[in-house]
Amino acid sequence: MRNPEDKVVLININPAYQRVWGRLPKAEYEALKQSIQMDGLLEKLKVNPDNVLLDGHNRNQALSDLGLPVTEDLVEIIEPENELLYIIRSQINRRHATKYHRIENAIPLVEIERALAKERQGTRTDLTFPKILGNVGDTNEIIGEYVGTSHELVRQALYIVEYGSEEDKIALRIGTKRIHNIWSKLTKKPSEFEYDIYNVWKVATLDPDQDHYPGQTPKHIIKNLIYYYSNAGDKVLDPMAGSGITGTVCEEMGRTAILYDIQPTNENIQTNDILQGLPEEARDTNLVILDPPYYNLLAEDYPENAFTESYESFLEAMEQTLRNLFHILDSGGNVAIILKPMNTEMVSGAWLDMTFDCVKIAEKIGYTLIKRICAPLSTQQFKAHNVVQAKERRVMLNTLRDIVVLRGLTK
Repeated sequence: MRNPEDKVVLININPAYQRVWGRLPKAEYEALKQSIQMDGLLEKLKVNPDNVLLDGHNRNQALSDLGLPVTEDLVEIIEPENELLYIIRSQINRRHATKYHRIENAIPLVEIERALAKERQGTRTDLTFPKILGNVGDTNEIIGEYVGTSHELVRQALYIVEYGSEEDKIALRIGTKRIHNIWSKLTKKPSEFEYDIYNVWKVATLDPDQDHYPGQTPKHIIKNLIYYYSNAGDKVLDPMAGSGITGTVCEEMGRTAILYDIQPTNENIQTNDILQGLPEEARDTNLVILDPPYYNLLAEDYPENAFTESYESFLEAMEQTLRNLFHILDSGGNVAIILKPMNTEMVSGAWLDMTFDCVKIAEKIGYTLIKRICAPLSTQQFKAHNVVQAKERRVMLNTLRDIVVLRGLTK
C-alpha cells in the first residue's frame, strides 16, 4: 500500500537514455506489469539528482500504464561519474539479455572508454591504458571485458551487427540462434563452380538460392550448358523462361539473356508465345535453352498450352517451336533441349521416348544432333507406394532426364 505521506516524484526522461534501454517484448512487459500490480515495485527506479531516469524505463512506463504514481520510496538517487556509461553497463548486465544483445549494447562503451582514458591520461606519460588505442583489436577487448566473453566471439558479433539481416539479429537477441552459426553463414565463401567433365550430370536438386517453380531446372544444368555451348558476350535465349534462372546465370557468366514466357514471373521476362514466333530482337541467338512441359507431367501446374494436351500435341508443338527457332539462330548456333522420356503412368503404361522423337523431328527440319547428355532426376519424386508397386510388378522406376544439343545451319 502507498503511504499518503510519500511525496510524488516527477520523473524526467532523456530520450537518448531511453533508446539505450528500449522496450521489453510484449509478453515480458505484461508480466512486469502484473508483478508490479500484485507485489509492488521490487526494484527502485535509479535517477540522478535532477530526477532524470537512468535505470528503470520499462518499470516507470508500467507504473504509468497502471495509473500508479512514482513516489520517493520508489526512487534511488545516484550520481555516476558518467551517466551514459552507467546506463549501458546496467543494460549489459540485464539478467535475461543474450550474449549477442549484450555485445550489441556494449558498442557505445568503446568511444566512452577511450574518451575517459584520454581524460585520465591528460599530458602524463607514465600511464599505460591500452583502451586509449584506436584499433579494432582494442574494440573487441573493451567489449569482451564488459560482456565477459572471448574477443573472437565479439569480433563475430560485430560483423553481424554490420552485415547481418534484421531477422538474424532478432533471433540472436532472443536466443534462438547462435552467433558463430550466423557469422559462418555470412562469411562463407562460395566454392568455385566445377563444370561437369563427363556427359552424365548427376545433379537432381535445385540450388538453395533458386525460386521454386513448376518444372524448375537446376541452376547447375544451366551453368554447364552456357559454359560448353556459348562464349562471353553471346546471346542466350530462353523462350520458356519460367522463374528466370537462365537470366540469373547469364548475368553471372557475362552473357546477354533474352527471356520469354506466356506467363512472365518477373520484370526481366517478356510475354511471348514461342508457338506464334519470336520478336526480331531474338534473331542471331547463339544458344537456346529449351525446357518445355513434359506432356502430362505437372500439367495441372501450367497454364493451358499445346504441350500438355496430349503426347501427339506435345510433338506437334515441339516441331513448331524448333522451326521457329531454326530461323533465328546465328550461324552454327545451338539449341539445348531438356527432355524426359517417360511412361504414360508413374509405374506403368506405354513408353514415350520423347528424346528420340524430338531428335527425329529436329533432323527433319535441318538440325544436327551434336551431343546427348544424361542428367538423371532424383528418386525423391517417387512416393513409398510407387516403390512398392514397382517391386510387385517387377518394373523399373524411371529417373531418366536427357539433354540433347542440336546445331543449326552453319552459313
